[in-house]
Amino acid sequence: MRALFTCILIEINTKKQLYVYSSAGHPSALILRGKNRILLSRTGTLIGGFDKAKYRIMEGHLEKGDKLFLFTDGIYEEFKNGAEFGEERLHGILAGNPGLSLDDTIQDALIALDDFLDGEEKQDDITILGIRIKNFI
Repeated sequence: MRALFTCILIEINTKKQLYVYSSAGHPSALILRGKNRILLSRTGTLIGGFDKAKYRIMEGHLEKGDKLFLFTDGIYEEFKNGAEFGEERLHGILAGNPGLSLDDTIQDALIALDDFLDGEEKQDDITILGIRIKNFI
């Protein structure tokens, strides 16, 4: 039996004000810069799926105040009555109020998911990590 899994690796370099990442089929991470959304898309396939898989390394710049959100697919792949909570809905909630703290933003997303499910049990694990760029070294 073959194990398949997703993975994302992000290095944040505060001296050079940049990020470098590679993603093996993992959901796109999201950087919020004011009202702009920057998606860190997949750069390769699932790990374990292909013997000769290749993974690109991507980079971009960071700015003071940027918010980076990483999450598992468990939050947006929840369904109720055939409708999916969805990645776009999640991104909209995370970007919806840029003045909120990371904790409050994540809580808003989890509350919105609970409202969407209307009492139904979650079917998958859910992990969300938020990082705010305060200052550079």
